[in-house]
Amino acid sequence: MERLISFFVSIPVAIFGGIVVFCLWGWFVVPLHVPAIGIAHAIGLSITAKVMAGTLKVDLENDDDLSDTLVKYGLSVLIGVLLLVMGYVIHLFM
Repeated sequence: MERLISFFVSIPVAIFGGIVVFCLWGWFVVPLHVPAIGIAHAIGLSITAKVMAGTLKVDLENDDDLSDTLVKYGLSVLIGVLLLVMGYVIHLFM
């Protein structure tokens, strides 16, 4: 049951990660005359980057309880929010 809940929580976290990439791409990459990307591409890039960095792993041997899993996803969202705030402040100086 916990794995099912974890799966359904991961969907909005992945979408949020895509929104973060979408915003940062628009602020920092598009001004370099690179084409803008849509949300779907941003979600794909976000997931690809997590896979390549090794941060998107499913540990089937780990028996984390539901609260630990939710805390991990919560921290992922918090990091995304902090990156957006940092990016926005930096963007103001451009």
